Amino acid sequence: MDDEQGCEWLRLYRRIKTLLKQHGKPDYEGGLEIADFLLVQDNWGGPLHQVEIHSLHLLQPPIVKSLQSLLGDFPEWEIVVRVDVPAKEETWPGMGLTIYADSICDALQREYLPAEYQSLAYEGAVPFETDNKS
Repeated sequence: MDDEQGCEWLRLYRRIKTLLKQHGKPDYEGGLEIADFLLVQDNWGGPLHQVEIHSLHLLQPPIVKSLQSLLGDFPEWEIVVRVDVPAKEETWPGMGLTIYADSICDALQREYLPAEYQSLAYEGAVPFETDNKS
């Protein structure tokens, strides 16, 4: 990892954290209560940030659009949002969104989400396609 990458990573990290704190409580702040999200603090050297969503309200399109807007200054970066709702780890498959400056890769499996979240739609989103043909 070079110094430029590290500086960009930190600037974007701070912006993401500030934005998400407007909509929920981060992990490890304010005691042992369950948080709404965890912004992963590890920089593995790539143009990537990871967010674990514990509260589904953070998947609302205006919040996702705000995250995408942050990438305007970081066009080579992506934000991976993973749904990680407590008590659902055993019954829900891995799912989430990958947010780019110009698009969103939607890998939400809505049939597992509560009814009020099943119709979520994101402007510029493309579905995540897997090749499960046998």
